[in-house]
Amino acid sequence: MGSKNNIEALLNQIEDILDEGTKAAFSNLVKVDADEIQNTVNEIRNILPNEIAQAKTICADRNKILNDAKDMGDEIIAKANEEAARLVSNDSITIAARDEADRIMAEARDKAAAYEAKCTENMNIRQANAEKYEHDLIENANNYVEDLMMRSAQQLSSAIQDLKVSTKNMEEHQADISTMMDRWRKARKNRQ
Repeated sequence: MGSKNNIEALLNQIEDILDEGTKAAFSNLVKVDADEIQNTVNEIRNILPNEIAQAKTICADRNKILNDAKDMGDEIIAKANEEAARLVSNDSITIAARDEADRIMAEARDKAAAYEAKCTENMNIRQANAEKYEHDLIENANNYVEDLMMRSAQQLSSAIQDLKVSTKNMEEHQADISTMMDRWRKARKNRQ
C-alpha cells in the first residue's frame, strides 16, 4: 500500500505544479514546466511495476498456502495410518481397530479437503482483489495522465489563440499610433 500512497503523492505533486504555474493574462491558462510534469508522470510509471510485483507475490503466496494445506492433510493422513496400524496390531480388537481407522482416515480426508478448499477460496479472493487493485490503479493513472495531457493541450491551444488575437490588436494599435505620430509631426512642422 506504500506505493499507492507514493502514486497519490505524485498525482498531488502534478496538481501543485498546475496550481503554482504562471497564469496567462486575460485567460484561465496556466504556464507550467512540462519537464517537471513529465518527470512526475515517469515516476508514476516506475512505481506501477512494483504494484504488479506485489500482485504476483500474492499469487505465489497462494501456491505456498495450498502446498502447506496439502502437506498438513498428508500429515493428518499419515498420523491416521499410524494410529490404524497401532490399533490393528492388537488382535483382540482388530475389527474395531479397522473401523476406527477407516473413520479416522475419512475424518482426516474431510478435514484436509475442507482446509484446502477454505485456503483455495481465501487465496482466490485475495488474488481477485489484488488483480482488481492493479487494474484500477493502472486505469486511474492512465486516465489522470490522459486528462492532464488533454487539458494541457487545450490550454496551450487557447493560449496560442489569445496570443494571436493580442498580436493582431497590437498591430492595429501600432498602425493607429504610427498614423497619429505622422499627424503630430506634420502639425508640428506646420506650426514652425
